[in-house]
Amino acid sequence: TSITKLPEESRFRRFFSGIGRVFKRTQAAENDQDEEKTINELNQPKDEVVYMFAYYPELVPLHDREGLPQLPAGLIPLCFLHYTTQVNSDAVHTIRILRNSGVNLKGFSPGDSSRVTRIFESANMGQESSAVPNTISGLELVGLDQDTLYQAANENVIFNHVTSDQTCEMVRFMREHGDTVVVFGGNPSDIPIMQNANLSITSQNSSQAALSTADIVLLKEAPQALLTVMRKGQSIVRSLLDVLKLYLTQLAYLTTLILVLWALDLGFPYLSQQGTVIAIVTLTLPSLALSCWELPGAR
Repeated sequence: TSITKLPEESRFRRFFSGIGRVFKRTQAAENDQDEEKTINELNQPKDEVVYMFAYYPELVPLHDREGLPQLPAGLIPLCFLHYTTQVNSDAVHTIRILRNSGVNLKGFSPGDSSRVTRIFESANMGQESSAVPNTISGLELVGLDQDTLYQAANENVIFNHVTSDQTCEMVRFMREHGDTVVVFGGNPSDIPIMQNANLSITSQNSSQAALSTADIVLLKEAPQALLTVMRKGQSIVRSLLDVLKLYLTQLAYLTTLILVLWALDLGFPYLSQQGTVIAIVTLTLPSLALSCWELPGAR
């Protein structure tokens, strides 16, 4: 029986409701209550595995004459070890915010995808008619052409029993169709996939090859760091677009002014020194304000 280590208690967990209200201004109060209820449900331990430790005061062989394992009679029990698994609420919270921001999340597993499915189900990643995300096996992807494989990559959320080559091929096809692909990996088999993505992310305890390949390295097991990166990037993009609109507006009204003055055969209404002041007031100062106060959000 495999043992899954219990995730550490997040010190930021008690602030989830507050964080959600700050960065989701349009979210209703009942959604915050649902979020808190879901987190409490995730904290309940599940899939308990119990082991008993015992000893025998004398040295006895562990195998009989035929080589089969044997337990001595009269073992003295010492303790019970209880192992439980639970969904990381930090990961679920991060997945929900990424999904609400327009990020199309996919889960790839070389083996059984039950753990990934459980996390995605907790984050409500299923379709409207079902809470279970669409799942496809790597065996069903064998022999598909490029268009069919790209369609399967778009329609499904979880991919189980997929090889590294299949995942790498889907990533490459998505990029060729104009999608921006971000990959989170850490094993040596993930290196080709990370190299074909637009952005690769890994954690600090990943392999050395993954650390040297990744564009972003998470120094701690904190999924919220990805939200910080996304929000900072969104703020930068929004501010740059707003500043660009300012310059395009200036270009538009200057062009209109020049054409009107040329058509009416009038002199230019202000001097070059005055134009500098106008540019500072209408472009420079508003650009600084937009760069400092722009809020995150998808564009």
